[in-house]
Amino acid sequence: GTDMAYAIDNLTNTGAQKAETVVNGGKVISEYRAIRQFANSTTGENILTINGGEVSYVWMQSANAYANLAATHVEGGTVEQIRISGNNAVLDLDVKASCLGENGVWGTMPTGKVLKEVEGYYTLVDAIAKIVAADNTTTYYASSATVLDNGDLEFTGKAWANHDGLNT
Repeated sequence: GTDMAYAIDNLTNTGAQKAETVVNGGKVISEYRAIRQFANSTTGENILTINGGEVSYVWMQSANAYANLAATHVEGGTVEQIRISGNNAVLDLDVKASCLGENGVWGTMPTGKVLKEVEGYYTLVDAIAKIVAADNTTTYYASSATVLDNGDLEFTGKAWANHDGLNT
């Protein structure tokens, strides 16, 4: 056995045209990661839809430097956490906020995108700014900004660039 077992491995590779998994109920549990959504194709769609049931962990993995196609939709059930590892992924994300557990959606978002809750669903939106710290150690993207009374800009909806930290 291995401690790196997936209950479901939803895999697209260069030859696969489409990989689609639909969870309508039951439990998908693993000590490692319950579902790996391995997006590894720029032509084949990798689709995960959760309409019901209980899922402990979804890992959306874009494994290379190409624009890999992936879609993650959560409309029902409970998903404890969704981790995104997809700097270059073309990711369609539509996750009902009330279905998420305490760990939520986190990870490295596709370049230039930030996670935002819109009308009860988490989705990816285009960033309006890329912010780099003065010492060049920290970079993040922001989805919105507010002009403060003193004229400064306050950026919100931040997503770290190339960093496995939580979005704020």
